Amino acid sequence: MILLVNSLYEDKFRNTSFQDRAVFLPHCLGIDIARNKKSKSQVDSVKEFAVSKGYDPDKIFVVGGGSEIPSLMDGCSAMLGLCCITDAKAYVDAYKAGEIDGCRLPGAVQMCLLDRKGCKDTFVNLDYVFERLSLVPRFVENSVVK
Repeated sequence: MILLVNSLYEDKFRNTSFQDRAVFLPHCLGIDIARNKKSKSQVDSVKEFAVSKGYDPDKIFVVGGGSEIPSLMDGCSAMLGLCCITDAKAYVDAYKAGEIDGCRLPGAVQMCLLDRKGCKDTFVNLDYVFERLSLVPRFVENSVVK
């Protein structure tokens, strides 16, 4: 399901500037850092990478759940969301309807699934997240920039 959604909206997402994209990160990727002996959370890693690519730090959100997203979408043409399968399914259903809680959804979306449902000891494939964050228009990707 996620690969299909990502494929359907990839070109629109690619053609949206980094500054016009929102990134939604689940709070659970920042949990249990000390217990897992990590120097930084995956939330920190994604934020740092996104900002280094040119994303607006004010459009990178750590949320407690999908219900928080609609109120944060103002001024964003595209979004990348990291989520569990339950939130992904709910988002896809809402996307078919065209809006969530009366808020229009962006024209382009990319999703990255967490490794498991629930907030305990979860993580995401950072390589895949960084790949999705790095999507640019194909003509820029294949040309030589001087």
